[in-house]
Amino acid sequence: MNLKFKLFNTAIMSFLLSMMMTFWVTWINIGFVDDFVWRWLKAWGLAFPAAFICVLILATPVMKFSKKVFGIKE
Repeated sequence: MNLKFKLFNTAIMSFLLSMMMTFWVTWINIGFVDDFVWRWLKAWGLAFPAAFICVLILATPVMKFSKKVFGIKE
């Protein structure tokens, strides 16, 4: 897997997951208040960089572990 593909995939996965999770947690914590969108986007702005780094670090070990669990050999 080349570096450009890995970085693009990591960016898309972390972008989508961090958006969905921060939306959900913000909604659970405060409900749909007047400034919901602003609070959600603020939370997402803080979460996205952390999610990107986590996916970048954990994707390969998780893939290897999953292959081991299911007995998939390369």
